[in-house]
Amino acid sequence: MSAPEPARIELNAVSTIADVQALVERMRAVLATRGPVTVDGHLVRRVDTAVLQALAVLTREARRQGIELVWSPPSAPLREAARLLGLDATLGFPPEVA
Repeated sequence: MSAPEPARIELNAVSTIADVQALVERMRAVLATRGPVTVDGHLVRRVDTAVLQALAVLTREARRQGIELVWSPPSAPLREAARLLGLDATLGFPPEVA
């Protein structure tokens, strides 16, 4: 029996507070499966603090439940916004590839 395919959470190119409710609902559904999660942030050009806070909650909850969460490479603007808010370590971004 093979491992389950990771559930995907795809972030919009412009991820704003208007997206948070749908994002939180998607995160709840994904966590309920108790399977691996991939967050795809490669398209993000702009991201609001509220979205980063929701992603931090998702990351912490996944860790607490022992759920594997991986990032499909986060964009440079997503990385920078997380760094400015001090959330880069919390989000667990993979190392940047030069």
